[in-house]
Parts: sequence; C-alpha cells; structure tokens
Amino acid sequence: MHKSMELQTTSLYKLFLQMQDGLIQVPVFQRSYSWNDQNIIDLFNSIVSGFPIGIIILANDNGNFPLKDFEESFFPKPNKEHNKYYPHYLVIDGVQRLSTLYNCFNGDNEKFNVWYDLKNKEFSVGDKQSDCSILLSSLFDQKEYFKTIKKIGVVNEELLNELDDFYYRIKEFELPIYKVNNLDSDELSTLFQRINVSGSRLSKEDLDRAEKYTNNKKN
Repeated sequence: MHKSMELQTTSLYKLFLQMQDGLIQVPVFQRSYSWNDQNIIDLFNSIVSGFPIGIIILANDNGNFPLKDFEESFFPKPNKEHNKYYPHYLVIDGVQRLSTLYNCFNGDNEKFNVWYDLKNKEFSVGDKQSDCSILLSSLFDQKEYFKTIKKIGVVNEELLNELDDFYYRIKEFELPIYKVNNLDSDELSTLFQRINVSGSRLSKEDLDRAEKYTNNKKN
C-alpha cells in the first residue's frame, strides 16, 4: 500500500474520547512525560485564549510496534479488541501536549489536577484556590459538570455565564491533526527522527533511542 497523508482538525473533546478509547498510543522510542506545572498552565492559557498549540502528528499503528509503558507516557492502555473496527495511531509529535490534555480532563491522576478560577481567570495546578475555581476534569464528565454548575451557582450566580463560555471554549477548541498512513515500522522510526532532528525539543539520547530501534529491526 502507498503511504497516504491527511490533515484534519478535531475538537479537543473528540480527541479526548479517541484517547479514552485507547485509539492513540505512544511508540517505545518516545520520551517519557517531562512537563512541569508551568508548562501545563501555559498550554491551557493558550487554549482558553484561542491560540494555536501546534500540530499533532500521528502515524498508523501496524499492530506490532512496541509501545511506551503507560506509567511513563501517562496515556491510557490500548484496547484493541474492543476497538478493532477503528484505526489506531501512534504519536510522532505531540506526546507532551496529548498526555497533559488527556490526564487533565480524565481526572484519575492528582498530578494533573488543574483548576480554573472563573473570577480571576487564572489556571493553577494542585489544590483548589478559591470557591470560584473549577476542576478541569469536571468539564468532560456530565455528572461532575452539573455538580460544578450547582456549586458555582451557590457561590456566585453571575459566574454561570462565565462558566458556560469557558466550557465551550475548551470543549470546542480545535487542533490540527496530521495523519500519516501505511507506514512500516522502519519508516515510522525514520519519520520520528526526521521531524525532530532540526529542533531542540529532543535530546541526542531521544534520537539515538529511535535509531537504535530502527537498526535492531534491520538486523
């Protein structure tokens, strides 16, 4: 099959659902999660302001490419049996952003407890800052979101419009996704190296790990 490439956009909410279903995974040569609290806050400040946060590059998963351990990537475990009728993808560029987004909205890891103060319009990581703060993980959980509406209504009814606006700005925020299909394992490793070789985001160790995997496949 010939390689094919497509550029599409998807909402943050739809991307979250794809990750929740285990359709997007991290290949073994990617780096482990490394962002700090300020990186997380900067990402959400860009999103709520409507600024672009960069393109996400995915490649098809051929079904046998080794994956990064979920304890290092913070991605959900794959569930290929349950989702065998849907295409699966590996992240070539955007691991830190996707890990952050998924975990902040999933709510199962306290490391990613991100709050937004509706009154002061500020993000924070860790503990709740005020009675006007909402937890981001409540936005994509219907029951929790209704609880949040009630709590904010009691504290300051005037902030309900602000909450509604914030909710849709987050949920409908669109990300550009570049998908590369029909790659074999060697091509996938090479793509990763070529995308990152000119930037400073990855260390030599990261690139060596990808090259080592490619060489091992050839031997």
